[in-house]
Amino acid sequence: MEETIKLFEEDKSLAQIYKLFLEADRIFAYGTGYGQNLMLKEFYRCLLNNNIYLHIIPSKTELELVSQTITPNDLFMVASLSGNMNGIESMIKNIAVKQVPMVSVTVFSRNDLAYLADYNLYYQVSHLNKINQLNNSSFCTLNLVLSLLYEGFTNHIKSSV
Repeated sequence: MEETIKLFEEDKSLAQIYKLFLEADRIFAYGTGYGQNLMLKEFYRCLLNNNIYLHIIPSKTELELVSQTITPNDLFMVASLSGNMNGIESMIKNIAVKQVPMVSVTVFSRNDLAYLADYNLYYQVSHLNKINQLNNSSFCTLNLVLSLLYEGFTNHIKSSV
């Protein structure tokens, strides 16, 4: 948890991410797994306090549809454990080619998703199963980084008024 907080606090792009939240026509979020989707739903619930509406994309089928209609005036967030894009690579690349601002939230590592994204937020996990890339502990650090993003965003709004 300490490493996740440190990574977040050292991020120099947070003000730009907050600005994107305020200026985007639509904000879409996709989680590559069940746990990531749960954490994005909690993030969505928090953002409602600031009248920010997050469209959570429930599956690959809907991601394909969104990738065809999303525009550079929107914002796209994707939460992943490994940053592996198996099965969604063409859709993510399509979104990137359209120059849609993209924020990735992944484990701190070199990964394809973070490479394609304009902005990268990272979290650490302590128990990653090397064989199947599943987190054996929990998604508390993903939840932590999204909570820090929400709190930072809320403070950004308050200081802008």
